[in-house]
Amino acid sequence: MDIIPNSSSDPLLNRKPAAEVLEVSAHTVWRWAKAGLLPYEPTAGGIWRYRLSHLKELKNDLQQRGQKPMADSDQAVAV
Repeated sequence: MDIIPNSSSDPLLNRKPAAEVLEVSAHTVWRWAKAGLLPYEPTAGGIWRYRLSHLKELKNDLQQRGQKPMADSDQAVAV
């Protein structure tokens, strides 16, 4: 898992490892972030990073609702 080092105990992940946490495609992570469903932190170079805590929270929300992540769907999950 590609974890971006920082001083926080809540690491930032690239899109691919974020997708692995959520068990969806990297494109789905990007779509959910673009739709405002998943917070991200852009780097100075414009790369989006995702906090592990936000990923786990979204995954837990989906599991509690009995929804499976939609990796191959064009629809975003309403959180």
